[in-house]
Amino acid sequence: MAELAVPVTTRFATLLIFAWLLIASPSRAAGLPGKWEIRASLPTVRSEIARASLNGKIFVFGGESNSGTHNQTESYDPANNSWQNWAPMPTARHGLGAAIVSSSIYVISGGPKPGATFSSVNEVFTPIK
Repeated sequence: MAELAVPVTTRFATLLIFAWLLIASPSRAAGLPGKWEIRASLPTVRSEIARASLNGKIFVFGGESNSGTHNQTESYDPANNSWQNWAPMPTARHGLGAAIVSSSIYVISGGPKPGATFSSVNEVFTPIK
């Protein structure tokens, strides 16, 4: 069977086009629907957060980072691509849960110290404009 000789410049050009497609639109290059967009970053870097959506905003509570557990409450407004700080939680925690009842967000449980720690804390947050 004879091999097809493809000039190096053609192979290089094909590789460049393929790389551009991956960078320009990873989902299209893979043939998948949807697209990703970079938005405003979370002001306080952390993981193990609780989150809930209320009044068109995404609220983020607590979390853990190299500096310990956090009590921050922040909200993201997708319409304005901006973050807002709110009153901090009384108890810093990570790995907690959040649930909405009416116009309040209940933030329950979570570890008060980094690692595998636990609590039965139940605090409620009501955004006041």
